[in-house]
Amino acid sequence: MAASSDSDDGNFWRVDSGSEDAYWDAYEATRPNYADSSFCEHMYTYHTSKSSLPTASFAVSPSFGVAHDVGCGSGVASGEFARRFQHVIASDNNASSLDAARRRLTVTLPANKLSFLECRGEELVLYHPPQSADFIGAAECLPLMDAPIALSGFARLLKPGGTLAIWFYGRPHFSEPEYKASCQLLFDFIMDRSFAKVIKGGGPERKAAWKKAADGMASWLDYLDFSTGQWELVQRWKWNSKSAKMGFFGPEACDFNIEPTSSIGETDEVIEKEDSEMWKGTWNVQGVKNFVKVSFPNFKEKVEADSEIERCFGKLTEAMGGEDAVRSYTWPVVLILATRSRS
Repeated sequence: MAASSDSDDGNFWRVDSGSEDAYWDAYEATRPNYADSSFCEHMYTYHTSKSSLPTASFAVSPSFGVAHDVGCGSGVASGEFARRFQHVIASDNNASSLDAARRRLTVTLPANKLSFLECRGEELVLYHPPQSADFIGAAECLPLMDAPIALSGFARLLKPGGTLAIWFYGRPHFSEPEYKASCQLLFDFIMDRSFAKVIKGGGPERKAAWKKAADGMASWLDYLDFSTGQWELVQRWKWNSKSAKMGFFGPEACDFNIEPTSSIGETDEVIEKEDSEMWKGTWNVQGVKNFVKVSFPNFKEKVEADSEIERCFGKLTEAMGGEDAVRSYTWPVVLILATRSRS
């Protein structure tokens, strides 16, 4: 299956202009809601308590002044950060996504609480003074970025003692033992076949971008290197890494090899948890279809036009116990927390 476009643009995550709100409404309905869990509190606790640790190179407690939401998409994380920080800067390299975030966030938040910037995450440091941020959050975007350049820029933006929080979650996994094996196999096939339509057949720049993303996801972000002397107190939290695969697609979707790598440092703390309650949700087969159709911009038509995918959805319906049957799922999640050192 070839990609739907012969474009060789490495920036392949774009929502068609004019359809942003409809797409993001459907997207958010199928994704974790950070505000409904303790996930962000986990980051905030790290942000406030680390200065008391004996290995910290600073003594001043970080503040809740300025936060960045890098690759903000529709602004879900921005809205959450705005509950705690005095000012939030939402940035994205796609104008249509940034416009959607602006429309959605300014409905409930005052204008002076937010700033919006169209730029690549690697270029944030060109638009803001060094040591001007207390916190930088980057959700679901690092595998799409030039990581060494991005991390170097983030280090320049953060105040000493400031926090960098990078997280990524992959496709959901059926969590009930009696349904997990059969349902997940079918779901993975559907996801791989869907993504193959946009991954396979692209030009060299696009293929390189997809491979970078695939390698990074398969690595559970272990490829990110914090041993440059700019970071300390690095924590790598992983939920369900033993029972689930990270990423939204696997090798069958690709026309290249997926090669995970690791740059875990000697002092990095790795914490792994198996938790079937992690962002636990329930869905029927229509819920699964909804998730697949918004897993990537402009997927809906491609998925609905594929008879093999429809056939597999029929088999998944049976495996789940019927059209109205409701099954539980959980998420594989990785969260990296790092502190800007004084060096």
